Amino acid sequence: MTDAAPRFAWTLDVARGVAVIWVFLFHVQSMAHIAAPSLHGLSAMGSAGVVLFFVISGFCIHASASRKVRHGSSGAAAFMRRRMLRIFPPFWASIIVVLALPHVLALLSALASGRYEVPAAADWWHWTVLDWLGLVTLSRGLFTGDANAYAPINAVYWSLAIEVQFYFIVALALCSGRAWNHFLAAVTVLCLLLIGFEVPLPATLFVSYWPQFAVGIGLHMLTQRSVALPGDGGVPTSVIAALCFGALIIAIARTGMPSPLGFAVASAVAIWLMGHVESGARRRFAAPPHPLVRLPLRLALAAGVCSYSVYLLHGKLHLLPWMFVRQWVPADSVWTLVGVVIMTVALCYGFYVIAERPFASGRKRG
Repeated sequence: MTDAAPRFAWTLDVARGVAVIWVFLFHVQSMAHIAAPSLHGLSAMGSAGVVLFFVISGFCIHASASRKVRHGSSGAAAFMRRRMLRIFPPFWASIIVVLALPHVLALLSALASGRYEVPAAADWWHWTVLDWLGLVTLSRGLFTGDANAYAPINAVYWSLAIEVQFYFIVALALCSGRAWNHFLAAVTVLCLLLIGFEVPLPATLFVSYWPQFAVGIGLHMLTQRSVALPGDGGVPTSVIAALCFGALIIAIARTGMPSPLGFAVASAVAIWLMGHVESGARRRFAAPPHPLVRLPLRLALAAGVCSYSVYLLHGKLHLLPWMFVRQWVPADSVWTLVGVVIMTVALCYGFYVIAERPFASGRKRG
């Protein structure tokens, strides 16, 4: 990426934060409906946050692979080793947290009631060794063909399985050397044809989701070619980007949520536009901003920084903050929802520091 192209570090973290909070709201729809009825429609569309994650992933993974190619080697093995190290250790740690959580909740309830009730047996009690092996390798869905293969432990794991498949395709592309982008283009065309002709395929296969990932790849290729708005990151660029971004939001608000592929394209456009705004902000505020500006900015980016940890745990972990919030705040208060979200993100940030950051240190963003 050249200096003239918009920078995306802040933009991508904000986009990750938006995506994970949106998915979070989707998984607490019943709470959102009671606490904040005006947000119920937004939370019901929260599955679009997964689409946004796939677009961001396509951008970042293509950026990582491009660096390998520029360094003169395919780097397929190193690429996969880095991606697996990034995904699997936090994922394995999250399994431990999720399995322990019912017992933690029961223990906390016992402190209040004076009586410990053993959690009811879960579906996974009947799993075989092969089931557990399929879980920890994120291959259970592929072998069973069941979209809910991971639901007995944590439903969100299905998208990680799709993500790992994306990585394998990119690694295969890197094995083709300088023609790796042509390989990715061929995969994209093939997937679009399979989708267009409605070829029956397992829902656990990457094909249906690859076009969303490919949109992110296309966005990164756009930035590599320094395609930018007039003004080179200055104030005019930011003004144009803000106007275009506003028009995009109004269009979606008036016409409704587009198809997953349409939303992926709209998300890529939004990220590209916000990248220009970020570029202008970086030029204008070359020196570190005042602490009164820096602190809110860091808080706004926090959810994006630990978004993977939040994604892994929010669906189960939010029950812990909810136990405390409901003691002090009425269920029909918006502060119930706000308190649960903030406390859950804070807990997930602790998990990020312990279980994710050691494996993400030194990574290059965007």
